[in-house]
Formats: sequence, C-alpha cells, structure tokens
Amino acid sequence: MGRMVDEAVVWMVPLVKGGAEEHRGTLRFEDGSVVFTDRRATDRVAIPVGDIKKAKRVRGSPILLLTLGDGASRREVAFYFAPPPPLKPTKPIRPKVSPFGGVRDADRTTKKVMRTNVSYLHQANANLKAEIEGWLRAIREAGR
Repeated sequence: MGRMVDEAVVWMVPLVKGGAEEHRGTLRFEDGSVVFTDRRATDRVAIPVGDIKKAKRVRGSPILLLTLGDGASRREVAFYFAPPPPLKPTKPIRPKVSPFGGVRDADRTTKKVMRTNVSYLHQANANLKAEIEGWLRAIREAGR
C-alpha cells in the first residue's frame, strides 16, 4: 500500500449528469482502497486503488478528482476538502427592472455566484493544497 495519509473530513460529490449530490464524511486508506464513510448514513464507499484510472488535484481548488472505469462505465467522483459552495443561487433569480427602464439580466446574478464560488475555492485551497497533494502521492504509490 502507498504512503499513509491522515483521515480527512471531505464532501464526496459523484459527478453525474442532471445534478450532483454532496455527502459529508471521512476519507481514509484501508486495505488498498480509498474509503469514504458518510457521516449521516454511515454508508461506506470503497474504491480499490486499481480501479482508479486517473487521480488529480483540481488546480486552484481544494478538490481531489478521481476517474474510475473506461468507456461507457467511466465515471468521476470529486472529493472536496472544504465545504463545496452552492452550485446555484440560493434565492430564486428574478429579472429586476431598472429605474431607467432596462431589465437587469438574471444571468449576471448567476455569474456573480460563480465568481464568488471560484474565489471561495481558491482561498480554501491555500490551506489544503499540501494535504491534497499527499493524497495524490499516496494513491499513485499504492497503484504501483
């Protein structure tokens, strides 16, 4: 097995079309697998290191991205080492009418949320980069 890393509190987000649901829990190495245990349901997801086709840190963010399987069975799962920001605005977006007669585009609000999320992830990354790099090294060493 690869270099040992400390258990980490993470949010697992399986990346699927039609939306992604986050699950808070712990991530650790156990018997040649990366194991995620959900805090609420105590469900366990064990990913054998041999099933990981690609592991990478998403630059500028506290995210470890794992690619599993090939072809039609290919799937990705992201592990956030900081709480993931909301992907959509929390309030319904309604176009606002300007006092000057124009309509403020709701898209601007969505872009503002996206910019805020990117800024948050970048700031969270500063403190977690070394930890995520440690996980990457451990996964790669275990896969040899």
